[in-house]
Amino acid sequence: MNNLFKKSLITATAILSVICYSTSVFAAGFDVNNDNTVNVNDVTFLQNEISNFNDNTDYDLNNDGRIDVNDISTLQIEISNNDIKTIEANTKLSVTTNEYKKNVGDTVTFSITTNNDISDITYSSSDSSVAKIVSTDSNTVKVKVNKVGSATVTAKQCSKSVSVKFNVEKAKCIDLSEWNGNIDFNKVKKSGVTCVILRAGYGKDPNQEDNEFQKYYKQAK
Repeated sequence: MNNLFKKSLITATAILSVICYSTSVFAAGFDVNNDNTVNVNDVTFLQNEISNFNDNTDYDLNNDGRIDVNDISTLQIEISNNDIKTIEANTKLSVTTNEYKKNVGDTVTFSITTNNDISDITYSSSDSSVAKIVSTDSNTVKVKVNKVGSATVTAKQCSKSVSVKFNVEKAKCIDLSEWNGNIDFNKVKKSGVTCVILRAGYGKDPNQEDNEFQKYYKQAK
């Protein structure tokens, strides 16, 4: 085996964990034990044949004109590739929430559930000015919404994808002080208000603190 082919094998082995495959069919000739499957049993069979100095050209899997351990390596790579193909063909992605209604300035972090732990997940936004991907970490993505509008964040793994829609509105805010009297903050929230401005006081002296500030703060929080 020449150095170029050795390097090719090393490279092929290194990228097995990140490449997505579209098929799962073995190349002809890899079923060396003729049991209609290609797996570790074929590796054992081929090892025994090589140990017994069998020079059957059908076992020259890498087509280099020799029957040796390099053919075993080729077979192992093919089996590894097929295992990855099977996993990726059955990849399933999901999220707990497919749509968020948020206000400008909000940040949302959500996770992607996948049964594929081999290939990486990539993320994209249909409009980064509305929903910007701030960071990603394994199966988690953090998104900040920057302006009013709609955008979709999509997670993709191999040929499978799942999307989350962001509907962004301006924050609805009210300004409160002791002059507003008794406030039912549950009703305030249900009405669509998403934030409140509370008067803390109107001067530097302790006796100038708003009489309702502590109560409002506790209930609003």
